[in-house]
Amino acid sequence: MTGAVALAALVAAVRPCLPLPPSANDEISRCVSVGAGGEVRVLPEAVPRLDYSEGPAVIALGERVFYVDRGGRAVEALSFDDGADPFVEGRARTIRGGKVGFVDSRLRIVVAPRWDFAFPFRGGVAVVCVECREVAEGEHRRRAGGRWGYIDRAGRIVVPAAFSEERLPSEEEARRRLHGAAGKR
Repeated sequence: MTGAVALAALVAAVRPCLPLPPSANDEISRCVSVGAGGEVRVLPEAVPRLDYSEGPAVIALGERVFYVDRGGRAVEALSFDDGADPFVEGRARTIRGGKVGFVDSRLRIVVAPRWDFAFPFRGGVAVVCVECREVAEGEHRRRAGGRWGYIDRAGRIVVPAAFSEERLPSEEEARRRLHGAAGKR
């Protein structure tokens, strides 16, 4: 079953919208619609009941987590620590088709989801990888293998994803390259 079909089945199986206190975001599944392409929208009557005090609202639908704007448009968030990935330097990780990208606080895609994984931005750069895989270490997980590099906040390559994790240049070197390249643009 595809993600969109599974999500549509979940939504079809729930009751109509009920009042939603901000502390009960798991009840939001009663207040969403899913489009033919799998896009999620919060129904208009539910939007005012969400908590926007820290930026976009966050809802959970089963195991998936979504950011929601004040118009009810939802964008899937990368799940982090049993919640949505936090915004760092004005960006948060999103996931689409199994690939990671970044959205801004208005939920616009600012870095297209094309990476197998990406870490949050630090000092204007984010570590990204292709062909890396998730590895369990006790109750935690990490990424291993693949090729690693850095991007800037607009998604431009700062250091190509051509390095093993061990040979990846330092963040300091990536920032030097970023600022050196920014002066030439």
